[in-house]
Amino acid sequence: MVSHVERDLTLRPAHAEDVRALQAMVDADAADRWTRVLYDGGRSAVSRAGAGLEVVERDGAVIGLVEARTDPVSGTVELGWWIEPAQRGRHTASRVVRLAVDEALRSGVPRVEARVATANHSSRWVAASAGLRLEAGLHEAWDDDTVAGGRLDVEVWRLVAGEAPLDGQPDLTAGVLHLRPLAPSDADALARGMDDGSVRRWLHHTPIPYGREDALAYVAGTLGSWAAGTGAVWGFCDSTTGELLGCAGLHGRRPDPLWRELGWHCFPWARGRGHTARAVGAVARWGRGALGLTRVDARIEIDNAPSQRVAADAGLVHEATLEAAVTARDGRAVTAQVWRWAG
Repeated sequence: MVSHVERDLTLRPAHAEDVRALQAMVDADAADRWTRVLYDGGRSAVSRAGAGLEVVERDGAVIGLVEARTDPVSGTVELGWWIEPAQRGRHTASRVVRLAVDEALRSGVPRVEARVATANHSSRWVAASAGLRLEAGLHEAWDDDTVAGGRLDVEVWRLVAGEAPLDGQPDLTAGVLHLRPLAPSDADALARGMDDGSVRRWLHHTPIPYGREDALAYVAGTLGSWAAGTGAVWGFCDSTTGELLGCAGLHGRRPDPLWRELGWHCFPWARGRGHTARAVGAVARWGRGALGLTRVDARIEIDNAPSQRVAADAGLVHEATLEAAVTARDGRAVTAQVWRWAG
């Protein structure tokens, strides 16, 4: 292995003198239970130099590690990573993982993968942001004695030789709005907005109460949907302040690959200014133009007058009314309207 540099980050082979410092850093990160699960309490990853262990440096200081384990039979390289807490939230891990993936594929290996606990929302986001593709979910595939049953569900993210990394979800613009993919840094705003009764009244499958961990799971789920090609969700923000105002997206719930369903929610502090309609219109136009969709529609409960106004203002037309088309949180079958994008 050789060193790789990308702007302020360096990924280099670990030396014997790095091991003690890395061990201390990993063990000191008491809040990161996922590193302990993956690395047996920090011991297996940093007990040796070489053998696929690399150090992450920023401006000459060690800030993390990447381990690349090679299966001697298949040649598959499995990646694991850890970044010290003070360096998180700066896209550091996703940049480092992308460097490690590129390094492995350039060396001629047939496949690079990362196995991430389904509940490890931050690492799921890193895998998607690094360009890996979501391949499979594995039930109870990891040992973990900190959870009931002692087993964890795992997602497999991968790239194979000759396969292009996953393109990042694009940003969109709609007048005074900036639409962008959600990130873990949105968790507090999402939790505050989604826990509001006027929002969750119409979102029948969200947890009550809705906290920060629920928001992180939602963010990771949106990246997973993009990686799997089943959906795309944007946070729409004030283009001047960057404040998160709500979410809008497309979901592939239909058997027809050219048919997607719109969904949206606007947080209480952003209502009454036409933001949601602008965001919904931008998402629908993107679906038509970028994906070549032939049909984009939305199902809106018969009593949800605010969303019906959003649909009309965004350029959708009321097409039909379907009885018992939505299942409410309490199990009731609710009548819904179908609104079709006519732009």
